[in-house]
Amino acid sequence: MSALAQDSKYLDADALSEDYYDAVYDGTLDDWYDEIYDGILDDVYDKYYDGVLDDALDTVPYAEVSDVRSDTYKALSNARSDFYSDLSDMRGDVYGMYTDIRSEIYGDDYDFTKVIERYQKKFAKFEQGQ
Repeated sequence: MSALAQDSKYLDADALSEDYYDAVYDGTLDDWYDEIYDGILDDVYDKYYDGVLDDALDTVPYAEVSDVRSDTYKALSNARSDFYSDLSDMRGDVYGMYTDIRSEIYGDDYDFTKVIERYQKKFAKFEQGQ
């Protein structure tokens, strides 16, 4: 293979890995963070913890509402923590794949397909869990 063809192959592979990283790490995963962590979970908190449970204090004894508020806060906090932990793990996996591919690009026997398929399976599993 000529040096020019080989350089072109490396540049194409490098660009592909960069596009994947941008689309998944900076795209999809950021969107999920915004939609779920800063969106849905905040909405649930506002609706139930700061809404329904605050309003209940007008008609239900404080002791009864206090226990429910405490349980609700813990459940929402755990949901946020679990989601953030899962998302952080997925970000780590995507970044790991990105760096693995970029490290292998200049090797003579790199195989994108194998690496990408492995991370697609992880990504699909993560997506199903959300």
